[in-house]
Amino acid sequence: MTTAKRLLGLILCVGIWFSGCERKEKPWHWVKYRADLQNTGVYDSTAVVEYHGVKWKFKTNNWIFSTPLVVRDRVYFGGVDGRLYALDVQTGEKKWHFFTRDAIYSTPHLKDGRLYFAGMDGYFYAIRAADGEVLWQFPTGETNSTSPAVHNGKVYFGSGNGVFYALDAEYGAVQWRYKTGGKIKSSPALYQGTVYFGSGDGFLYALDAENGRKKWEFGTHGAVYSSPSVKDRVVYFGGMDGNFYALDAHTGKLRWRFPTVAAVSSSPAVDEETVYFGTWNHYVYALDRKDGKIQWRFKTRGKILSSPSLADGMLYIGSRDSCLYALDKVTGVLKWKFKTGGWISATPVVVDGVVYFGSEDGYLYALY
Repeated sequence: MTTAKRLLGLILCVGIWFSGCERKEKPWHWVKYRADLQNTGVYDSTAVVEYHGVKWKFKTNNWIFSTPLVVRDRVYFGGVDGRLYALDVQTGEKKWHFFTRDAIYSTPHLKDGRLYFAGMDGYFYAIRAADGEVLWQFPTGETNSTSPAVHNGKVYFGSGNGVFYALDAEYGAVQWRYKTGGKIKSSPALYQGTVYFGSGDGFLYALDAENGRKKWEFGTHGAVYSSPSVKDRVVYFGGMDGNFYALDAHTGKLRWRFPTVAAVSSSPAVDEETVYFGTWNHYVYALDRKDGKIQWRFKTRGKILSSPSLADGMLYIGSRDSCLYALDKVTGVLKWKFKTGGWISATPVVVDGVVYFGSEDGYLYALY
């Protein structure tokens, strides 16, 4: 190789490093519920194919529904005891906690050193990630259980008062709001300038993310508490009417529908070929995401409110039989399971070869 070619290669490498165009970050870019803005539930992490043990566990004062957020050396999550916790990722040692006046079901979104999350005490919060100091809080006047999405200076979330909000991320001022006909327990997904979410009124909504104008709505025959996932111009979500839906993301037209018989509040995970979710009649389903044909299903011994998370060929999901399940995502074959002392309604995450999740026994677990 000539000196000129070596120099050119060095310049290109430095340029790529500074631009970040080709730099693939570690799991630290998964800074919200369901891994990304599209809610795909896919983690680019080493999987835990074989269970080796409990790395650590942390006891709270009540059960845990919030999905943990793992960023660099910290694990953040909310508890039904009203606290948002920050733990050391290696040891599980508590670094700080922020106390609200009621339970926290919401998973925080980390952006620019701030944690954004909703509280069941009727407030939405922005606190400093370093020490838990409150920066601002916004009153909704009703319980809030959804997990926010932060994008382009706006914080998006739905409330139990039936209103979907877009707040200024810096100061918490309302940018726009949209009123639905039911409580909102579905967390938003963002895709190509549109925000998607479900409501207790039975509709899935698609709003312009900039101004809140409705682009379309799709009606089901029951509440929509499942958080939608979006991939390749298709929106996937479950309904309490016992159906799983795939819609065109731009028009809202039905692509296909899969009858599950039981309610679906689990939020789907979506990879290149398959969409995965759990149901209230104890099953985990894997469907072809193009036509909705069943690939496999796996039965647990309890109702599934937890949502599946994917990593390196594996699927992880909790059940109300108190077990966390690790399945081969292609075949649905059980690789291992871990039993806790309470139901698992929370959703697991996988970061750096460790599975983190909460249980209704009050513990947050880290398994490897």
